[in-house]
Amino acid sequence: MKFPHSLLLLMMMLTAATWNWTASGADPAIVWENQRLEAAEQRSGDLLFEQYYFQELFGKPLMVSVIRGNDHIRYGIGVCENGQRETVSSLAREHDAAAAVNAGFFTFEPASRPVGVLKSAGVIYNDSTRGMANRGYLAITPQQEVKILSPAELDLNKYDSVVHGNDLLLKDGRITASDKQDRHPRTAAGTDDHGMLVLVVVDGRNEKSAGVTLRELAEIMKSLGCTDALNLDGGGSSTMYWKNRGVMNYPSDNKKFDHAGERQVHNILLLML
Repeated sequence: MKFPHSLLLLMMMLTAATWNWTASGADPAIVWENQRLEAAEQRSGDLLFEQYYFQELFGKPLMVSVIRGNDHIRYGIGVCENGQRETVSSLAREHDAAAAVNAGFFTFEPASRPVGVLKSAGVIYNDSTRGMANRGYLAITPQQEVKILSPAELDLNKYDSVVHGNDLLLKDGRITASDKQDRHPRTAAGTDDHGMLVLVVVDGRNEKSAGVTLRELAEIMKSLGCTDALNLDGGGSSTMYWKNRGVMNYPSDNKKFDHAGERQVHNILLLML
């Protein structure tokens, strides 16, 4: 079984070094130390990218990409106008973002539109809260704090930017994800009890990385120290971007395990230095 370009080399460099962070309340059920692809690590200002390859987690092989940011990061929602779609990397470059992931769900035809709440820099694109009872939201305050909200907590007037997800994975440290057994590529955003943002992309739909269920994604976010977490759009949309490196995960839309399978999306979460 062949891995693309540098992945095989990275897997040979698995290290026993631990992460240089300490998260109170972190769940030790998932052992991360020996899975880190040391050569994949990237740092830019107050941002850290790390990648982990599990030959078996939840009974399957999994590639997990993680970005962490602290209080000095600026956040935003990049939106395609006029019913258009763009790849995450293209839209991120337009905003000169240091990093980005795909964000909310959207329609494809005849024109691309958000299917749930979307507000960016004060502009409301959709204010509909209809849908799942367990739907969650990622909100950015005027002070540039990221919050993961339940439907009861959502107040569009309080936040500069808001994007919907579907399942609220974690709330106050408790797993709230559904028990659906669908296994897909996933994108998630979470915060720890210090307010630090954690972004995760789990690759899937490939023999080298099988994807996860929502419950498994919640367990990953909890293991990374998150107290609140939200499932964003996933499947072929799941993409993690890093400035000057490009796409860091293995998007599945081209049905290959490489970095070229980006799907065009409607909106993304931007991280700026």
